[in-house]
Amino acid sequence: LSDAQKAQPAYERILGLYQRTLSYETFGDPEMRIEMVSFIFSQTENAQIPLSAKEQGFNFGLEQMKKSVEEHSLDSRWYLFSAKLYQAFAQAKVSNEQYPAELLKESEGLIEKGIALSPQKLALHYVLAQTLLMEKKYEEALERIQRLIQTAPTMPENYWYLCLTYLGLQNETSALTVLGQALDLGYVFQNIDDLKLAADLY
Repeated sequence: LSDAQKAQPAYERILGLYQRTLSYETFGDPEMRIEMVSFIFSQTENAQIPLSAKEQGFNFGLEQMKKSVEEHSLDSRWYLFSAKLYQAFAQAKVSNEQYPAELLKESEGLIEKGIALSPQKLALHYVLAQTLLMEKKYEEALERIQRLIQTAPTMPENYWYLCLTYLGLQNETSALTVLGQALDLGYVFQNIDDLKLAADLY
């Protein structure tokens, strides 16, 4: 969805197909919801689609994720998907110079519930770290990530999030040190912005 004139109509058309499909209660709904959420995620940073259109997608996605959480309340992955969707919605608003405190609060609350169900699932802890950093709760993020390193000391992502936390705390020396640890453990940058941020430290 990259053409400026076609992006919004295409987004709304695809979203409409998901809305129609999910209006029928079927056994395939959970898989269809995951597919729908993946589509919404993929368009979060698409500057060709206005925030008003994205909001329709996020609101529908969150409504569907709420159903999945209610249907599978002991399955932590639905809390993970829901929290990530709130987080992506918040990021879309930040990109439009809005501060989405309530969305981040919802994300944090859902991911905490997921962690309570599956404390060993690292993906949940990483989404919590991302949310805390977006909320600028650097001290809390620091405590959480240091605890995570104690239980999973060889995971490079732990040191990357610790690097971001130190940057938030304006401690560039420590940030550079743990960035080196992340790279030594094989950390792979997820996007060009992260790569540029790391390059600026050197």
